[in-house]
Amino acid sequence: MDVMLLTFGFLFMIVGVFGSFLPVLPSPSISWIGLLLLYYINAVLSNHWV
Repeated sequence: MDVMLLTFGFLFMIVGVFGSFLPVLPSPSISWIGLLLLYYINAVLSNHWV
């Protein structure tokens, strides 16, 4: 499950970066969805103090 979320998260982030150059893709919303998917991964430790 973590591998799937990681893959989709990075894919959405890359599509969001391409969307900033291509006017057809909604880049901010796709990038935020990618960040949300990467936030829910248990494999990457997050430090909430920073």
